[in-house]
Amino acid sequence: MSQFLRDETFKNLTIEETALQRFNEEIMTVTEKYNTPLKSQFPDTKDQLMKALICTYTIRFDGKGFIFYDFKEVMKCFTDARNVEWVIFSVEPFENKNKPIGKKIELKFQSAGDGNCYLCVQDDDSDWVDCVFTRLKERLARHKNKNWIFRNEWTATSIQILGVLAGFFFSLLCALKIAPYLKIDNAQLFCFIAVFLIFSNLWTLIIRWIGWAINKWWPNISFKKPRLMHWLLQGIIATVIAGASIFVVGKLNGLLSRMLTHILK
Repeated sequence: MSQFLRDETFKNLTIEETALQRFNEEIMTVTEKYNTPLKSQFPDTKDQLMKALICTYTIRFDGKGFIFYDFKEVMKCFTDARNVEWVIFSVEPFENKNKPIGKKIELKFQSAGDGNCYLCVQDDDSDWVDCVFTRLKERLARHKNKNWIFRNEWTATSIQILGVLAGFFFSLLCALKIAPYLKIDNAQLFCFIAVFLIFSNLWTLIIRWIGWAINKWWPNISFKKPRLMHWLLQGIIATVIAGASIFVVGKLNGLLSRMLTHILK
């Protein structure tokens, strides 16, 4: 029999305690609806347990991970954790555990990495797959946040371009300041190339720091409900970055004008 599968990655969500509880309630509703008829179909308790859908929870936080069968244990860890790295809901029959057949649901939230968060539903019943997938996807849509403003290709490209421009103008300035003290041919060109090469190597490290800061302040999945002060601080940081960028661009334009005037003379 054919196996149907629907999956999708997602990002830019805020997942707090209440959200995890709602996802668990949705999954429990699905499993109970499937498990309830098994009691009449299979009188033997062992057969019921083998065929019943069982949910396991994986949570990693503060550098350590645990697998639970009781959601209350997950919530205890979630509440006490300083840094939640990921939470995974996994549903499948015990008899099909670790086999690529039968009903399966996997919902993974991970703070780092855009492609590491996903919803996957599979079964040989396409209607069941569509129903469960749509149900969980609609709930995911309720937890969207604004982190996409900082986590997109345009932001990364803008940072890269501003960095290269800053390095270019800084190299020009250094060339104009240092060249008069060098008694070599093409001193300005030599200084410019030397400084720009040094900056290029430093920029590789700086861009990593910028990426780390973005992942720290605006992660793919923000666990726990953000506090007012947290978002206020993020807003202040974003405002400072925007203001600093405008200030730097203005200064660079003025500097470029003076350099061109000096060179043309």
